[in-house]
Amino acid sequence: MKYVNFLFFVLISIGYIWNGKNVFLRKDWVKFGLHFIGVAIAITIVGFIIKGSLAVFPGFSRSTARFILVGFSLSSVMVLVLKYLVVMMCAIFARIMKFHQVNNQKNYNDLSDFTSGISLPMLNFVKLLLSAVGVIIFYGIWLTQP
Repeated sequence: MKYVNFLFFVLISIGYIWNGKNVFLRKDWVKFGLHFIGVAIAITIVGFIIKGSLAVFPGFSRSTARFILVGFSLSSVMVLVLKYLVVMMCAIFARIMKFHQVNNQKNYNDLSDFTSGISLPMLNFVKLLLSAVGVIIFYGIWLTQP
């Protein structure tokens, strides 16, 4: 079960990091906030399901229930946090370029030409790095527990 959960959350996080928008508008931020609220509701529902399972199945121990609930909640939040980090890196880069456009106009064209060539490889590097970080995080959540 630990391996299935580990693979499930790794695949979900990698898919969420690599697909979709990297720059959020106001509507996208509202949608992202609703995802966090949805995760909180799902964690609560899973908690009640696990509490009911403890009452119905006598072989289901409290430590197993705690492990599943904590693993599910941390993993669900981490999927959203990894996407948030990708969006924040893009937002920081966009703000830096906007600052140069306003306050450094004589060098902005040179910077713009330079960054247009490296922005996509840097974005891919950030996504690759966060995918690797996600694998390490989910390994720690799911596979290091005895």
